[in-house]
Amino acid sequence: GAFSFYAPKLYRFYEKNMNLLFKSNACLHKNFWRGVFPAASFNCSGQAFTICYTNSLNLSYGLCAVWAGGSYDPKQGGHLILFELGLVVEFSPGATIFIPSSIVSHGNIPIQEGETWVSFTQYCAGGLIQWIQHALRRPARTLAPQI
Repeated sequence: GAFSFYAPKLYRFYEKNMNLLFKSNACLHKNFWRGVFPAASFNCSGQAFTICYTNSLNLSYGLCAVWAGGSYDPKQGGHLILFELGLVVEFSPGATIFIPSSIVSHGNIPIQEGETWVSFTQYCAGGLIQWIQHALRRPARTLAPQI
């Protein structure tokens, strides 16, 4: 889809690492048949919005996919704010936006009363990639010292 088209090298990196992970343990399964993101979150609260934040545990050079849904006027609210870039992006229901959520502070504008806004986000933790790339075990520096 869109991820493989707009960021093909990064997509292939995710795909390669997720294939290694899933081949290493038959108990693990992809969230979605053709998906390359190992994690997903649903926000179904109806009117949630976020203030300036980063997802510091996500892969620092990766992207996360954010899908917006609901019934709201995208001209009046629901905009995505990318603070360091100085951008406010209209985020229509049904749209997906890819952002480097671990390094760019982001948030969104509240919607109007009586409207609904939900989201679905897919992402990859940086620690998972480290673990996969270090022979599917924790890097030694993260182990607690022996006492």
